[in-house]
Amino acid sequence: MIGEFIRQDETWLTIDPIIGCSMDCKYCFLQTYNQTPKPGKEYLEPGEMIDVLCKSNLYNPGKVIMLGSETDFFMHRRNVNYLKSFLTACTDRNLKNKIVVVTKNEIDDSFIDFINSLKHVNLTVYFSISWLPKEIEPGVNRLKLIQSLERVSQANIPTVHYWRPFIPQNSSIEIISEVLKTVSQFTNISVISGLKLNPSIKSKMVTYWPQLRKIQDSDLHKISNIWPKGVKNVIKSIASAYFPEHRIFETNSCAICSIDSIPDYNQVFETAYCTNNICGDKQRKMCKQNAHSSSSEEEIEIELRHIEYSGRYEVKNRQLVLMDDIEHGQYIHLRHSLKIPVTFKSAFMSNHEWSGIAVGNQEVEI
Repeated sequence: MIGEFIRQDETWLTIDPIIGCSMDCKYCFLQTYNQTPKPGKEYLEPGEMIDVLCKSNLYNPGKVIMLGSETDFFMHRRNVNYLKSFLTACTDRNLKNKIVVVTKNEIDDSFIDFINSLKHVNLTVYFSISWLPKEIEPGVNRLKLIQSLERVSQANIPTVHYWRPFIPQNSSIEIISEVLKTVSQFTNISVISGLKLNPSIKSKMVTYWPQLRKIQDSDLHKISNIWPKGVKNVIKSIASAYFPEHRIFETNSCAICSIDSIPDYNQVFETAYCTNNICGDKQRKMCKQNAHSSSSEEEIEIELRHIEYSGRYEVKNRQLVLMDDIEHGQYIHLRHSLKIPVTFKSAFMSNHEWSGIAVGNQEVEI
């Protein structure tokens, strides 16, 4: 999957013009491809990346764009300069898509000043603050990261606390309480997730979580993520009791909806993940009202042509039923673009290495 430059993930359209990260997190999928710790290599200039993005049949002006799943754009000055050039080019070309970047690094005042100088930019910054020990996240300076979250939030740039992966080392009541007490001062949104594994990452992480040996390598492709038993309930109990205004989401798309005050666009509403989210009455009401929306036959045909799907389909009981094979990215695009559920005549087999709840992969607690 690495080196694709563009792929449709379950929440956003991800673009990766730079590959390689210096952070050396032991659970990172870049470990599998020997791309961490690495300084990062640029494969496409900002303008070239935008050209590839806009020409993709998975792109539309309403898509959320995640920039940099295979690097950290704040890990050194060269990456920061690339990010600035990319955002400037987006502004110059009047691209108004929401851009998401995720970081474990410090963001200085000069970058904040740069963002505020742009005519229009729709940027959201995810701060990956897990509270894991140095042996697992050797490159993270937690204090500087928290200070950056504070600075960016105070500049009115939307922020999200990315709280993952949960493993035994960061799952105690004491640590969960400390994390919520800290981040809730600066952002009101946390996205939580367990540990996503492939056989290579499992072999590294079993040192820190021996119970992972219970899970067969052959089953990993069917698992969305793995949680320490009972920890999700602990997180939500503490948040509800002591931080009632703090939102806890299990899906990134719900966090995006909360930031932008829009209804669910990812068919999460009324699933178990929706029920588990702490999103507030206003957001639930908005999603419920939107759940009765529909897409016309013409709208469906337009989207199917857009992704170059030439297979058979039928619209039945306010559902689009696909009868022939479809790529993972095409399927997720339809989920995002249409206002009706998208299902399959037979079982759907995703070719996406990090597929999750959208294709029916299950969570596991151990």
